[in-house]
Amino acid sequence: MSSRFAQLWRYNIYMLCGESDANGTSLHVIPVQSKVASVGDNLSVAPAGFDCQRELEATIDVEQTLEVYVYVVPHTLPTNSEPEQTKPFKMRIKITADGEEIYNTVHMINQWSGDSIALKFPNEK
Repeated sequence: MSSRFAQLWRYNIYMLCGESDANGTSLHVIPVQSKVASVGDNLSVAPAGFDCQRELEATIDVEQTLEVYVYVVPHTLPTNSEPEQTKPFKMRIKITADGEEIYNTVHMINQWSGDSIALKFPNEK
């Protein structure tokens, strides 16, 4: 997961990568997070040293179905309510399996509500 949105500091990002079996039963999960502040903190500026070229990465061995969940949660809402100033921003999700890219898509994230993204990839082997 990556984004170069300059206001990305206003969002906590949580990612769960896991494996499920043919019945949809979760076998194991790896949580990854990038938490900037608590929801409702309403920061006025980015924290000192915040890198706007923020990325999250996880590595997991999967034999059956890969499941990826990304939650983008605003802790500080936009200060401008003009639609032109609060357009959705881009977040790229890229997934590779055995060195081969199987997913590479830009998702548009609502600045007010954030987003939740659920992806499933059955093992084709």
